[in-house]
Amino acid sequence: MIVPRELEQRTMWSSSLFFFFLFVQRVMIGKPTLATEILLAAMLIWALFSCGQYLLEMRKQVREGAYINMPAFGFWLLAVWGFLPLGVLGTNFGDAYLITTIVHWFQYLGLNYILVRNKYKSDDQIHHLPARHPFLLFVGVCLFLFGINLILSVASKEVKLGTTVHEFCWSAGIGIALCHFFLDAFIWRFREPYQREAVLPYLKVR
Repeated sequence: MIVPRELEQRTMWSSSLFFFFLFVQRVMIGKPTLATEILLAAMLIWALFSCGQYLLEMRKQVREGAYINMPAFGFWLLAVWGFLPLGVLGTNFGDAYLITTIVHWFQYLGLNYILVRNKYKSDDQIHHLPARHPFLLFVGVCLFLFGINLILSVASKEVKLGTTVHEFCWSAGIGIALCHFFLDAFIWRFREPYQREAVLPYLKVR
């Protein structure tokens, strides 16, 4: 079952923008105005309409004999609801950064768990790896980086530090969070046959 890519993207954009503007209204604007309430309601209607179209398309394909891709559906749910904690819990931009980073890491680990599990399920392939359990190594590195990022982010907000140290901790936290772009260079290598067959078709689907 493949829902049109444009519709899937629209559901994610609309829901993310709704929760983000909910955060902006509460934290930056403060007291709601008629204009912000109308804009927020319009975003909510757009998000509900888009998600409703997505679910109807999925139901239509299932009735025609297609099977639900549960991992893809799970990631879609996470993407749609991922900014909910930001919308209802965030109190400042530090919280916004931390909440969205946590949501992204859970999504990232889940997606790569599926890829690594399928890629290295053959015993012959595992024997040629530098580590016998590549997924455990990957998760360990990610959790280590996430832990440092969390500690630095909390310390920069809760501890009375000097301006220079405060800015250093904040910058280090952001820098470590962006390390996954470096990891991406090794994970999403489309020159590898497995990545081209397992991932690339889903990125190109329309």
